[in-house]
Amino acid sequence: MSVIAERLAEQSSVLVRLIWCDNANLIRAKAFHRDAMDTFQSTGIGLTVASQALSVVSDALCPDTGLSGTGENWLKPDWDTLKITDYSPEHATVIADIVQQDGEPWPLCTRYFLKRMLDTLKNDFQLTIKTGFEFEFYLMQEKDGEWVPADPFTYCSDYP
Repeated sequence: MSVIAERLAEQSSVLVRLIWCDNANLIRAKAFHRDAMDTFQSTGIGLTVASQALSVVSDALCPDTGLSGTGENWLKPDWDTLKITDYSPEHATVIADIVQQDGEPWPLCTRYFLKRMLDTLKNDFQLTIKTGFEFEFYLMQEKDGEWVPADPFTYCSDYP
């Protein structure tokens, strides 16, 4: 049993979700059972190339992308990103790269694009990018049995 499989068993994680960001900026996932670790640990899971052409509004292909349901890539797990989720300990999450069948990065993989751009910034411009998440929320208050904004201001308005 691999170290990763042992960790999943210790944490009672049953499903491993391989996640990726598609070109519509949606986080998508495919999962496998931890008992299939020997099958998927190094190769990952097959994924139709059409997955990168899905619309943000519906799971329909965007026209003129040149991508179709014909052809397959692989979601290759980056095991350094393994996270047992606090909110659902029976699930583990791993960020995946999309690779072609020969193992080379797929040019339309958003993570591969990001890595290339970071390398370009570092090598050509001596810049390092540091990022973080922006947490957005609304402050609400209950008024007459209804939830309403806590303040009267319009988001990002320059009007007082």
